[in-house]
Amino acid sequence: VCAQRALLVLFTLAFLIAPAARAAVSDDDLARSIDTVFSRTYPASGPGAVVLIKKDGQVLLRKGYGMANVELGVPMQPDMVFEIASVTKQFTAAAILMLQERGKLSVEDDITKYLPGFPTHGQKNTIHQLLTHQAGIPDYTALPEWWPLRREDLTIQQIIDLNKDKPLDFNPG
Repeated sequence: VCAQRALLVLFTLAFLIAPAARAAVSDDDLARSIDTVFSRTYPASGPGAVVLIKKDGQVLLRKGYGMANVELGVPMQPDMVFEIASVTKQFTAAAILMLQERGKLSVEDDITKYLPGFPTHGQKNTIHQLLTHQAGIPDYTALPEWWPLRREDLTIQQIIDLNKDKPLDFNPG
């Protein structure tokens, strides 16, 4: 429920400021507006959220709202680690489809076009197959060697390296 509420807040914020008006809004005003919305949506005594908004490498807002643990009274902090699991999948898929719509890529592109050297074991593996869970690539979070690394900020290459010697779970498609 909290994740759904956060998504609703983010989508609301995205549409609060029309593209033409965005240029006229200062970064400070934008940060204050977002802070106001999140403060109202996530009261100090209820389940919380963390917000990080950056523009051109500069942090506009980094703040925790509400509680990380209501029962224990632990307030949300911006440096907390969250197990977000699959929450980002729909955003990734939407971004990929937007890039395809703009002619920047095709979902039929082989993933090695964007990740040269990715271990496909001689199989063609497309973006579409990744999006629809038909790629056969093993889930790195299920690998025993991932467990000790789970709280580290791994690079893409480090994640790829976890899978590079593993066979595909099934043939792509």
